Amino acid sequence: MAGELAGKLAVVQVNTDLNPGLAASYQIQGIPALLVIKGGQVVAKTSGGMSKEAILTWIRKFL
Repeated sequence: MAGELAGKLAVVQVNTDLNPGLAASYQIQGIPALLVIKGGQVVAKTSGGMSKEAILTWIRKFL
């Protein structure tokens, strides 16, 4: 997906086991978790399994 959305957003993966402080600061309670961050602020968050199509539909609302 990162390739499909290149130039429109940055896709970042964080290992929450290795970065528990970061997970706590974003109040991540379930894995997988997707966050949309604009201007340094979380503007949307979801967790749980989603199909690729569902993820792309959800992300495109913020582009």
